[in-house]
Amino acid sequence: MRWDSSIRQTDKLILADPQTFGGLLIVVPAEKAGTTVNALLAAGVAGVRIGEIIQSEGPPIYVSK
Repeated sequence: MRWDSSIRQTDKLILADPQTFGGLLIVVPAEKAGTTVNALLAAGVAGVRIGEIIQSEGPPIYVSK
């Protein structure tokens, strides 16, 4: 994540608070995604595959005012 210089530290802490980012994120190898989701569901825990990690040339998120 890259922040514009105008973003105050307090705002960064609020925007990056794990409580406002959503649920728990688990990273597993792609070939184990289905097995992991099935194990979570079998244990009564909601789980879904949401994406994949790809190589990036720059920060994927830029925050500015």
